[in-house]
Amino acid sequence: MDDRRVRRPPGALRDRLFCVLMAVSVVVATGTVPASAAQTAPAHLVQADATQPDATQPGVAQHGPSPAGGGPATAPVRRGDQPAGDQPAGDMSDRVAEATRLADEARAGEIRAAEAQQAAEAVRAAQAAEAAQIAQTVTQVQQTLRSLGYQGVGVVDGVAGPRTASAIEKFQAEAGHPVTGAATADTLVQLLGAVDDGWQRPVPPVTPTPPAQPAPASESAAPAAGSPAPGRPAEPATPRPVWTTYVANTGSQATIDLCAGGLTSFRGDDGNPYFSVPYLTIHNNCGGAPILDLRAGDVVAITGGGVEGRYEVVDSRDVSQGATTSAVAGLAGDVYLQTCYFNSTTMRIVGAVKVS
Repeated sequence: MDDRRVRRPPGALRDRLFCVLMAVSVVVATGTVPASAAQTAPAHLVQADATQPDATQPGVAQHGPSPAGGGPATAPVRRGDQPAGDQPAGDMSDRVAEATRLADEARAGEIRAAEAQQAAEAVRAAQAAEAAQIAQTVTQVQQTLRSLGYQGVGVVDGVAGPRTASAIEKFQAEAGHPVTGAATADTLVQLLGAVDDGWQRPVPPVTPTPPAQPAPASESAAPAAGSPAPGRPAEPATPRPVWTTYVANTGSQATIDLCAGGLTSFRGDDGNPYFSVPYLTIHNNCGGAPILDLRAGDVVAITGGGVEGRYEVVDSRDVSQGATTSAVAGLAGDVYLQTCYFNSTTMRIVGAVKVS
């Protein structure tokens, strides 16, 4: 048996060998020799390393004794042998720059889309506001026309239809304005000015229609079926009604305020008739506006309420709201029709006699 002992190197030599091993590790990892290793490594090792082929060149391998004096050294990892996942610093910078550019373009696209949406919403809001303003102007025009007696305007609905245009034309012609028929802000100014000035719509004169003279019948001509006998005057035809309405209910002021759509046969709180003849009343905005346009000679057809028939207008007057029996004192007629003027405390009462 070999009695030789394995001696450990002295402490200083052990430290130098450790430094050499660390230097070799750095060389393998980076391909460069640290200055501290070059200073601490033995001179013959540094020279030997300097004479070796460049480990950074592709295809060149290093051989020789290991730094610890053991077996053959393993080939170091060279720069050209980097794993596929490790990218050079230049390539990584280019990729970061490209990703940043794409992100900036995406953000710019989102900003442009948001701005376009905001602009579209602003346009829609402006159009809606303009339409609302037009409808409000038309509504005011219609209301003012009705208050001035132009009931042909029809329902107040904010829509400038042919009836509204016709009523505007009539007002402009009668008030001395240029006739446009347009429900505009300028027309509204004309109407409001007429109201402020107390302008009244002129009442058209009623021209009596002469009775038709029967043509002389021939002695040899036989009378037609249904025609009066020769020498007997024909009965005048009943005029066509200008307004057809009905009695919806019976009651006091609370019943009138229900706005049932038809006339209310007015009664006192005790349920008895308040006037000597049927007093049929209705709010102007509940269907009573035609009463404001009724003139002498007009015919009204009424159904229900025990007053069915056709009535011809023979009398009318304006009275203050709240007037009692004195409001109809001396007013002719078999029935009275009453409503109020728009935006006013004045009432209009029309007397009519039954003709059929």
